[in-house]
Amino acid sequence: MQMTQEEYLQPHLIEEMKKEFVNKYERLIPGLNRQIDDVFLEAIIIFTANYKLGKLTKLQVPVRDYIFAIALKVLVVDKNALQSSTPN
Repeated sequence: MQMTQEEYLQPHLIEEMKKEFVNKYERLIPGLNRQIDDVFLEAIIIFTANYKLGKLTKLQVPVRDYIFAIALKVLVVDKNALQSSTPN
């Protein structure tokens, strides 16, 4: 049986997902350290807001994958913003 979004957002499960995300993306994108934690937490906030607004009625992928996709998108947007604001 698939867990609901509320069940998946229990603190211990969020912490497990955060550890997995941080371990994966710190290796792929070195030098992020603290930013990677912030990105994951922002993804949780976005996910929760979308759920509460009724935008997530039926997910096609597991909640974990959805949250990771949001976090990766935030990470890419943040990285692009930093690169475009850095003087050449």
